[in-house]
Amino acid sequence: MFLEEVDELLASIDSHLKNWRNHPGDKKALTEIRRSFHTLKGSGRMVKAFDLAEVAWKIEKVLNQAIAGTVPMSEPLLRLVGTARAQLPRMVDAFKNRRSIAGIGDIESLMTLADDLAAGRPQAPAPLAATSSRDGQSDGPNELNLKLERCMQRADEALHRSEMALQQARSVSAQGEAANWGAGQRDCLAEVDRLGELVKLISKDVSDLHIESKKTQKRNLLVFITPTLVDPAGNRVHAPDQKPPGPK
Repeated sequence: MFLEEVDELLASIDSHLKNWRNHPGDKKALTEIRRSFHTLKGSGRMVKAFDLAEVAWKIEKVLNQAIAGTVPMSEPLLRLVGTARAQLPRMVDAFKNRRSIAGIGDIESLMTLADDLAAGRPQAPAPLAATSSRDGQSDGPNELNLKLERCMQRADEALHRSEMALQQARSVSAQGEAANWGAGQRDCLAEVDRLGELVKLISKDVSDLHIESKKTQKRNLLVFITPTLVDPAGNRVHAPDQKPPGPK
């Protein structure tokens, strides 16, 4: 059912995205695109396609801001939605084959662009695909550290949403206690306690991730050493901008 729904949503996005590209001021088309990503987010969470749901949520959030007028209609916004649409089949395939999308350059860049637009940060001129590994080469330390930072950002966001859900559950439980639900109240309290334990586990996991991330970033640091030759009196024997002479 989920995969059939995705096909329908992709067709809807294609139709309205074409109209929006031709008429960037068409808020009706933009609203329909936002609705499709909203549905992808909710349905993805229901079937535990969490990576796909996370991307859909980020796109939906930016489009909500665009509809409200706090994010301007721009080429980066069109590029974001177009790239998200192009990457959705890849994310669906990852879900079907139980693979994570973490570390895939195009999708990582897509999520970074969504975060930048939502925060109003200026855009770098490089295209989205420029951040993917080239010719099969491994990412360097800077790229790895950036990916670690993005992973930690998503982990923090997941923890925040879990804490918000716990607060809402406690509020519902308090309402039930005030209404004297009886046995239903006991069941509600048990569920709130269970949710509280889950949030504690998530909080601990995120904390451990932060610690491991810092260790990894330290291991990825590059140290550059510039040799200098001095005479017995301690004076440099070559110009500051020159390398010391090699052995004769």
